Parts: sequence; structure tokens; C-alpha cells
Amino acid sequence: MSSRDSDELDRGGSDLGEIEYDDCEDIPHRGGLILLLGISSTVLLCSLGLGPVGLALGILAWTLGNRDLAKMKNGDMDYAGHGMTGAGVGWAQVGTLFNAILCSIYLFYLLKFTLHRINGG
Repeated sequence: MSSRDSDELDRGGSDLGEIEYDDCEDIPHRGGLILLLGISSTVLLCSLGLGPVGLALGILAWTLGNRDLAKMKNGDMDYAGHGMTGAGVGWAQVGTLFNAILCSIYLFYLLKFTLHRINGG
């Protein structure tokens, strides 16, 4: 909080006004990392056998991105990475959804093949 804000509070003012994002650069944003993880989760969807890795990266990017967006909204993190973080969360959501579907299909066919072999097929 700046001295101007503390003076305003002393005079009975409110601190519910607009957030000054220039003062919120305590924690640097991780927008680039979250965007990279989100895109990687979607790209790994196309690589057969790497669905679980893409699923893990998607969940990680989605979780980190949502936490960072909340910190940016509260003014605890550098707001400059808001666009990249939001885009990374979007990519992560797409990658997580499709990788979950792909992993479910893999698991279904693995179980079907295993049961077929056990039953003497």
C-alpha cells in the first residue's frame, strides 16, 4: 500500500478502489510457462502413447494458471502476464479434455484385449 493510500485510509477513505497494478510486481507472472505447458498438453495429444503425459501437463497448467489468475486479480502478482496465462489455461483445458478422452479409449481397449486373452481368445 502506498503512502497516498494510507493517508486516504487515515481520512476515512476506502481502499476498495481501483488496483494499482504497477505496485503489484512483487511476484513475477508465469504466463510463458503456463502457455508452454498448455500448448504442450494439446500437442502431446497427437503423439500416440503420450496421452498420460499430456494429461498431467494439462492439469498442471490449468491448476497453476487458475491460481495465478486469482493472484493477478487480487493484485498479488504482475498483471502483465494475464493474457498469456489466460491463453495457457484455455489450451490446458482443451488438452486435458481430449487427453482424458484418449486415455479412456486406451484403457478401454487395453482392458478389452486383456480380457479377451484371459478368456482364451
